[in-house]
Amino acid sequence: MFPSDEQFGQWVDASGLSQLGTHEIKRDDRAAAIEGWLAYGAALNEGRGLFPGDREFGEWVAENVLGQLAQGDIEPKDQQAAMWAAANQDDFDTARAAGNARTVRGIHAKWLELDAERKAAEDRERAGVARERAEAERAKVDLLQRNLDDLRRMLQTAQNLP
Repeated sequence: MFPSDEQFGQWVDASGLSQLGTHEIKRDDRAAAIEGWLAYGAALNEGRGLFPGDREFGEWVAENVLGQLAQGDIEPKDQQAAMWAAANQDDFDTARAAGNARTVRGIHAKWLELDAERKAAEDRERAGVARERAEAERAKVDLLQRNLDDLRRMLQTAQNLP
């Protein structure tokens, strides 16, 4: 079960999330900020499980979570990226290694780019396989048509014999 609002506030203070900035991160603090965003995302994911719908979860975040942070203007895309990163560590690590994004949101954007490229490559592969199958089917039809034409000529020749 997710902690009470008071416990959540204590956890936020202990985790360093209360110092979390969403837009300006000092170069020396970048690794700590990433870890803070991952912890924030994990907490949101845990909290998300307590609500039947997005609306209820969003209300809870707006009324409780954001007020616990020093900076209450965290963008929904930052929250989504933090939740994604916390829930998809392998994808997060892949995207982080593949680019030079400096924020969880940037890393998430890189993953979306990589995922789109992967899906496009899969689509191209499926299209290539479908094209090869269609060409093979056309070749079969062409062969059958040639055979049928040959049979018709042979039949015509046989009918013309005295």
